[in-house]
Amino acid sequence: MSLPDPQRGRIYRRCGCRDAAGRQYGARCPRLNAQSDHGRWAYAVDLPSASGKRETRRRSGFPDENAALTALQRFLAAERTGITLDETLTVAEYLTEWLLSKQEVLKATTFAGTTATSTTTSYPPSAPCPCTPCATGTSPPGPEGSWPPAADAPPSTAAAPSSPAR
Repeated sequence: MSLPDPQRGRIYRRCGCRDAAGRQYGARCPRLNAQSDHGRWAYAVDLPSASGKRETRRRSGFPDENAALTALQRFLAAERTGITLDETLTVAEYLTEWLLSKQEVLKATTFAGTTATSTTTSYPPSAPCPCTPCATGTSPPGPEGSWPPAADAPPSTAAAPSSPAR
């Protein structure tokens, strides 16, 4: 696999081994070249910045190069489509934002009832939001999993309701 734009991101392998002074070797570990199964894969990509200060997004812990490349490509695709990936957003924050985005299209009574239900429902306070299009105003994902569904995901196995026997 090759990157569509080699200037937008890089993939590398790193580990948590430390030198005698206690500092991590990272990508400079001597065992990375000697052992193909040593270390984990990571990606880094420079982000556009309004302030002019360089900002880099780094993610690591991928088991192989293809997994890191797939994650990098997914991030770049989301960035091109305008989706903001906010990994610090919690479920409660996402649902609150989503509900406020629907205020104009819902009837006043529906909005009031939904707001009352959502404020009395206990959400895990720090549970990360499992979906990525949190800033797009799309609906929360269904019970099948995260959004967008994986291309190789099997079709839903929910059976169609059966008609009563006569």
